Amino acid sequence: MFSYVKGILTAKTPTQAVIEAGSIGYELMIPLSTFDGLPFVSSEVTLLTHFHVREDAQQLFGFLTRGERDLFKLLISVTGIGPRIALTVLSGISVSAFRQAVIDNDMTLLTSISGIGRKIAERILVELRDKVGLEPAMDAGLGSAQDVVLGDAVNALVSLGYKHQAARQAVEKSLRGARDLTAEELVREALKFV
Repeated sequence: MFSYVKGILTAKTPTQAVIEAGSIGYELMIPLSTFDGLPFVSSEVTLLTHFHVREDAQQLFGFLTRGERDLFKLLISVTGIGPRIALTVLSGISVSAFRQAVIDNDMTLLTSISGIGRKIAERILVELRDKVGLEPAMDAGLGSAQDVVLGDAVNALVSLGYKHQAARQAVEKSLRGARDLTAEELVREALKFV
């Protein structure tokens, strides 16, 4: 419903930000990673948003990067994880570290995050294993053009039936030979290594 809110930051705490846009103050729930990147109060800011509706509440969540928002949406799609736990995860680990933990099946790292026990960590690994690998822009920002090409090549190999980790390794090996390849050329080269 709301993609982003752009306006003047009027208040901020480690869990909330208030942005005035069009004479309306929007209260957004935020992770610590977003709080750390917010400018001073009275500065202009843009936060990407997720509007969450439950039978007893409507909440607006704000994120500095698309990667944070995408991970938040993935997390709340996991059985037993609501917005509060998703924010806790985002506050306790970077997007790229979380992504790598899921790809590597790293139960120890996931259970070290406050609020994540063994059962929830297992659900995350099972339910997100295939989804996390399909998010090339999930890292901190939107990524460079080369990162997008790399992500597209990995996703193409995954869609051909290869495991994400094997696809990523094959693409990385292909990059050692040449840097300025298109995604299509990169897939052709990577197929030699899988």
